[in-house]
Amino acid sequence: MKLHKSVEPRDNLEIAFKQCRRSSDGGSLYAAFIDGNRIKRVNDKYGHLIGDKVIERISTAIGENVRRGDRVIRYGGDEFVVFLVNIKEKHLPNWVARIQKCLNHDEWLCKTVGTISVSVGIAKYDHTTHRSLEDFLSEADKKMYEHKRSTQGIIGFINRILQRVA
Repeated sequence: MKLHKSVEPRDNLEIAFKQCRRSSDGGSLYAAFIDGNRIKRVNDKYGHLIGDKVIERISTAIGENVRRGDRVIRYGGDEFVVFLVNIKEKHLPNWVARIQKCLNHDEWLCKTVGTISVSVGIAKYDHTTHRSLEDFLSEADKKMYEHKRSTQGIIGFINRILQRVA
């Protein structure tokens, strides 16, 4: 599997977090937990080679929408963690929308497996409530599962999450 060049292995998670926390230097730090939707169905219907190709395309959509200083970690399977350093909260919904737009306009995905979407949970790092990386990611993961269960559109859901973060 050939993931986007910006995607790092899970072994780098702790180091990436510490570096991003230092880079934020009092500014904002967000963790986005991203999970591909329908990947099991793709694997069951088209096989794991096609499923792997879908994960590659998801990694490309994410990788093409991060800034210098942000870090993308493949957490496992079709899950990714993105540390977003000093991004303005108001830009987060557009960031998520750009990733989804890349997936919606990916010609290979559309022709081969149809529409692929991602569920995203975003948490803002807080030195007082997030005592560890695990606490931080757990919050983002929980929000991702809320999104997965949500019937609302992705932008409305992200806006709801941001209202809770503020």
